[in-house]
Amino acid sequence: MEIDLLVIKKLSAQSITHDIGSFFRKHNLVEYKSPDDALNIDVFYKALGYACLYKSFGKTVNDIPAEEITLTLVRQAPPVKLFHTLTAQGLSVCESSSGIYRISGSLFPVQLIVGQKLDFDAHTWLAALMENLSLSQMKAVLQKASELASGAPSSEKSSLGTSLGKYGQTLAESALDVIIKVNPSAYANVLKEEQSMNDIIRKQFHVDELEQALIEKDKRIVERDKTIHSFERTIAEQNQLIAKLRAQLAQAGVK
Repeated sequence: MEIDLLVIKKLSAQSITHDIGSFFRKHNLVEYKSPDDALNIDVFYKALGYACLYKSFGKTVNDIPAEEITLTLVRQAPPVKLFHTLTAQGLSVCESSSGIYRISGSLFPVQLIVGQKLDFDAHTWLAALMENLSLSQMKAVLQKASELASGAPSSEKSSLGTSLGKYGQTLAESALDVIIKVNPSAYANVLKEEQSMNDIIRKQFHVDELEQALIEKDKRIVERDKTIHSFERTIAEQNQLIAKLRAQLAQAGVK
């Protein structure tokens, strides 16, 4: 069985004021659900099961106390039916802030983040991982990515209030790759409307160099294929010659 979870370990001395990170304890399991993934009561309990498995993986007995574990689920739209089912089972579902729901009464504290309801300005990177970004939202994401990539002063900070610096640039590049893949239309529209931004992004994220590298790679692949084809043709010709010689030998009575 494969379990695709992100585990965030929080140091005891850290104080997180971020409205998502403030929920965290020492061991925090995060699972992202794509728009095509279901999030019903069975999936909910499966996620809790993953948390139970994680707890059991400690090096010693109770090495990972249950009270130090949280579970965060991220999805695009609110799971209305799941909320109704959880409430019917006696669990409490509370929206602590826009798009952030806290579920209490289960085996572990659960946080459910609904991307389309998040405050986009406050949670730009997470909200932008969802589909159907507007033109203005995609522009905002690209502008933030541009600021981080250029090394210019940026308002982007970690949950601890420190500057993200070079680490922030790396995170921005990774996130931007995913964001563009799930929002190709919005990205294409921005490039059509904002040619100057396109030039900036291509320069700062080394797009031209990457494209040239891909072209060179394709050329090498073509040359390799030609070499392989030529080698295979030579072998085929040699096999034909060997077969012809064997036939001549056989006719001459030579074994």
